[in-house]
Amino acid sequence: MFKSILIKTFFVVLIIVFIILILTGYLTFKTNIVLDQISVSEDKISTDFYLPKVETLDNYLPKLSEYKEPTKDPNRINILLLGIRGINDLYGGTLTDTILLISYKINSSQVALISIPRDIYIKLPFQNHWVKINEAYAQGLKFGSERSGLELARHAVQRITGVAIDHVVRIDFEAFKKTIDLVGGIEIYLDKPFEEKEQFKGAGTFYLPAGKNILNSEQALYYVRSRYSTNDFDRAKRTQQVLIAIKDKILKDKTLFNIGKINEVLNILGEHVRTDMSIAQMKKYFLAYSHFDFSSIKTKVFTDAPDGELISQLINGIYVLLPKDGTFQKMQEEVQKIFD
Repeated sequence: MFKSILIKTFFVVLIIVFIILILTGYLTFKTNIVLDQISVSEDKISTDFYLPKVETLDNYLPKLSEYKEPTKDPNRINILLLGIRGINDLYGGTLTDTILLISYKINSSQVALISIPRDIYIKLPFQNHWVKINEAYAQGLKFGSERSGLELARHAVQRITGVAIDHVVRIDFEAFKKTIDLVGGIEIYLDKPFEEKEQFKGAGTFYLPAGKNILNSEQALYYVRSRYSTNDFDRAKRTQQVLIAIKDKILKDKTLFNIGKINEVLNILGEHVRTDMSIAQMKKYFLAYSHFDFSSIKTKVFTDAPDGELISQLINGIYVLLPKDGTFQKMQEEVQKIFD
């Protein structure tokens, strides 16, 4: 009797192990396919960026020096995250609503999130064309490849921050929503109620009470995109808050250890994310992720507040942000000392 039970148990365990091996093999195979799909590291890239010459605005920033690519800090990894509405969205879908520099200090494992306001006006590197920085990626796409878009955005943000950006990742709103759906919503805490009456026409007033809130994907997107009730600077802070909440939920629920959810994550990545990282680089960063210190994430949002680094102006009837000192030196100093 005992021997019979032992044999049955052995075969059950054997079947389970066999299933796990099959699933693991499938996920490994699918992972490699998806990583190859989202990597545009081999795409042809134009290094001779040029757009038609327009009226220059050098008089607004007379002290702005010519662009030089920053020197790489060997103790720091900088990844630029670009959030867009969607490549196929005809209404400004390739403008970057979110421009976030994720910085990792290797020797201390510290992580910092630095939000770049989308209305900063800059002269795009490599040519004589002034645009809001949220247009850099879209302008780069005009050169014919996804990677050109990522590359021009990288140089544009490097001009402002003064730090070398190792890689760029582009993600759209659908990826944001699907990820939140996948983890079953996120939890945020508000010191005071949040209300948006104007932005989401036809959806009524968007309201969140003070205290603990559980947001679904639609609510989370409303929360980070709302700007008429506050401003773009507050929106950047809310974006950072929600990204941290997503990270917390993934770690809390051990999403990355659930085979079914890993499969869904891969589907989301393949459809909605592109990066200039190679497959080997993506795997290296995934392995390094376990060493990140998320206990005290540093955050920074540049603003036009009295003690901020920017000023707001109307140029040719367009609302823009410019550096107070006529250069980006103050902003660059803030980025450099973020871990101090």
